[in-house]
Amino acid sequence: MAIEFSFDLPCKPYVKCFLERNFGDKILITQKSSIGKKLYALIRDPRHDQDSKFYPFSTKAKITLKESFYIASPVFLTKTNITVFNNFLEDLVKWEMRTYVDAARCGAAMTGQFLRISDAIRMFSEAYNYCEVSFPFDTMKKDYYRYRDEKSKKN
Repeated sequence: MAIEFSFDLPCKPYVKCFLERNFGDKILITQKSSIGKKLYALIRDPRHDQDSKFYPFSTKAKITLKESFYIASPVFLTKTNITVFNNFLEDLVKWEMRTYVDAARCGAAMTGQFLRISDAIRMFSEAYNYCEVSFPFDTMKKDYYRYRDEKSKKN
């Protein structure tokens, strides 16, 4: 059995919640998942081209990896790679939220009911255990409306 290695990943609170929900409280990430593939690729390829754009994150998630990987490639995430990984995870969380809201509204419409966007966002927040501190309602709402406006411009 491989020994595990942990490190702190600076991130936004909703990213930490997302990781804990998908990988457990321990946040054991393997190379088998798409998130793991992205993380391990960033660890193998330290970049510095956007280090100056790094901003401090409000929380940290303790990420656990297997020692066999750590021995082969010491864990080092540059400021650029931390930002790239966070952006990747934020996109996943926001995609999940948008998809949930669209599906909930579509499901309601199929039964002849109307579901307001704000109610669908609250349903998502409750279903995925996001509190106002980790993923504020206004943040989700603004993101959803930006997404909706972009989508309507393309059509």
